[in-house]
Amino acid sequence: MEKMTRRTFLKASAIMAAIFTTGFLQKFSFKSIIETAEAKAIQIKEKTMEIKFIERSFFQRLFGTPATPKAETTDSWTYAGGKLSIDLAKAPQLKKPGGALRFEGGDLPERVLVIYGNDKTYRAFKNRCTHIGHRRLDPVPGTHTVQCCSVNKSTYDVDGNKIYGPAPKPITPYPAELKGDRLVVKIF
Repeated sequence: MEKMTRRTFLKASAIMAAIFTTGFLQKFSFKSIIETAEAKAIQIKEKTMEIKFIERSFFQRLFGTPATPKAETTDSWTYAGGKLSIDLAKAPQLKKPGGALRFEGGDLPERVLVIYGNDKTYRAFKNRCTHIGHRRLDPVPGTHTVQCCSVNKSTYDVDGNKIYGPAPKPITPYPAELKGDRLVVKIF
């Protein structure tokens, strides 16, 4: 076992105290409590190390100005039957790894953020932070995260789970499927 940090010791002590006061101490060993606390501390440290912030001015964050561009033309996409269909030939930002576009307006019932990741995987999200619902999301370059454009910088992983900030809930990911030269995003 590695050297225990003060933080890990305090967490383990708190867990042990909670278990002792609830009468379940006989089911757990001190070693398992310490190992659980250390594993949790490592997990938190790993998530914290992944978080980067998009360079933006205070006023850009205050007013919620997104960094991701909006689809330039509405003829690059259509929405029907619960599906957003994007013509990739008319959306060059989604051909380069790390690229992203916002889709809004028209008949689209929700704002949608579409990302073409560095891993060459398309991902789509409901483009609405769960902390401040009208704020949009942006991909954070060089990471597998998206971040709210507000001052609080709520950050989510590619599965939509919150990993940083005050957001109370995860964001909604949408399934995205490549069909020839079109990307189809199912919105529910």
